Amino acid sequence: MSVFQQLFSRLFPTKTRKIVIYGLPSGGKTTFLYQLKLGQTVTTIPSIGFNVETISISTASGTFNAEMWDVSGGCGKLGNLIYHYLLNTDALIWVVDSANHDYLDESIEELVNVLKLMDNELENKGALGRPILVLANKQDLPDAMSLDSLKARFTTVFKDKGLVERPYHIFPLVSTRSVPISGMPEALGWLRDRLNRSNVDIQTNNDAEAQSSSSMESDLRAIVQQFPSQPNARYTPQQKFMSYLARSELDVPPEEFYDKFTKFVLPTWDHYAHLRVAYVALTMFGRQKGKNIIFDGIQKYIAESTQSAGRTFHMTMTYFWIQIVHFGIRSMSASLRQDAQSNDMTPGPNDFSKFLLFNPYVTNGLLWSDYYSKGVMISPAAKSEMVLPDKKSLPNLVMKETIRA
Repeated sequence: MSVFQQLFSRLFPTKTRKIVIYGLPSGGKTTFLYQLKLGQTVTTIPSIGFNVETISISTASGTFNAEMWDVSGGCGKLGNLIYHYLLNTDALIWVVDSANHDYLDESIEELVNVLKLMDNELENKGALGRPILVLANKQDLPDAMSLDSLKARFTTVFKDKGLVERPYHIFPLVSTRSVPISGMPEALGWLRDRLNRSNVDIQTNNDAEAQSSSSMESDLRAIVQQFPSQPNARYTPQQKFMSYLARSELDVPPEEFYDKFTKFVLPTWDHYAHLRVAYVALTMFGRQKGKNIIFDGIQKYIAESTQSAGRTFHMTMTYFWIQIVHFGIRSMSASLRQDAQSNDMTPGPNDFSKFLLFNPYVTNGLLWSDYYSKGVMISPAAKSEMVLPDKKSLPNLVMKETIRA
């Protein structure tokens, strides 16, 4: 079991089936998830990260509980890293936009890449037994491809790629219809039966607990040494993320980290440090006070520390990352509160590793370029005051918090 899988199992233990919902953007994944959860169509907005819900699913053959992870926007830029989230799963639901003819080949190709990785993961012994449910969504649209046509395309590719031994099935879906007439009961009934017939045990944290803490620490230190913090280092998204995750596990407690920040003596002054400064301040002091501490603290750090020589304070960039980190904290809290042992699932200062695992996109230091053009971000106005993005709006929790209201 990889370091990622061990940490994921330890930080996100579950006693229910874990099912990942994946596919190309705009296929209807989030609409499907909340139709299943709430029994109604919700207005979704482009988001980032994961939507996680624990759902009791009723089918003609019985009921089963599942923790469902909807892979939302932003995760597609993480390269092979996203595949590791798929390894820690009992089943995969792949959502296809039946009406988007232009992207069908890309969707099938991406699914093949996922299945190959799962098959080639030698330590992932149960991979071949994990069912794949393909949902052909938007079957109500006039230009939707027929189910027979989609089955033929998928079957041909699966045969060519040697993937036919894996249990999979394609079902029609209209995710905007009420559950009984959407196609969900039939599709999820098949999935329940396949899960019961397979030899795949529920993915728990038993294996992670079997490894000694000293062995885990040794592995984490090896990752940090392999991918040290260097200004011009060219790491892949996966390498950078694993480096940040390892550093977060080995780092000092949040109170000591914050003290080093206020005394301008952090070990490094890089993107990781900025993320943890924002996370610790927001979780220790709340949004309003934490935001002021971040603004004032970073300006002082730049002025006083030799680590920040040649750098200047950037108002818009700082605000952008405060917003992104705050969004990640609130999103994580909203998604996982239902699974807590107590009523309080708000992430605390000690949960930075869990925050990174739930919001891996934050390790992308160029995430701002999804929202701002370079010309706007480097303008004098953006440096001195808060400037709104010119490419698309910053992510927000309006949809998710409305759902839970």
